[in-house]
Amino acid sequence: MGNVSYSAHISNGKSAITSKSKLLGVAKHNLRKYKSPEYSSDNILLLRGTEDLYQDVKNVYHQEFDEVIKEYNEKQKRADRKIDDYFSKILHDKKTHHQQELIVAVGCKDENTEEIFEMKKNILDEYMKGFQERNPNLKVYNAVMHLDEANPHLHINFVPVYESKRGLSKKIYCLINLHF
Repeated sequence: MGNVSYSAHISNGKSAITSKSKLLGVAKHNLRKYKSPEYSSDNILLLRGTEDLYQDVKNVYHQEFDEVIKEYNEKQKRADRKIDDYFSKILHDKKTHHQQELIVAVGCKDENTEEIFEMKKNILDEYMKGFQERNPNLKVYNAVMHLDEANPHLHINFVPVYESKRGLSKKIYCLINLHF
């Protein structure tokens, strides 16, 4: 195979996951929750999270932001500035993506002998094992490896967070720096 190449795609623009319905569509695709002769859920490896992506992302929001929201609300003098539920607030904000998805593949689909396919699977597995450590601000709530297509690849869903000095001490952000 020589040099190993990879490709990565981050959800944005028209492929941005900006609503509950889009997130449910992602879950349907990633977990193969539909009938198709071309794809099989038997060849899907759930590496992180559950089959309920919507609840998984909500759980990350509660883990990451409940304490931050409590501190923020205690400082507010006006009731209309308090935040009841950060997840709901971000979900209805069309400018902010409440979560993002990264798709990673190794090599190309034309290089798939059984040995090479297995090697790609192992590379992706190792990549995923170190992903959270390399990207501590990307809170992974779901990761799935697809082995039922011409080239194995990962779908990594995460909530991007950053520390802030204004307003909330921790917030969602959309522009990210990934460490491959």
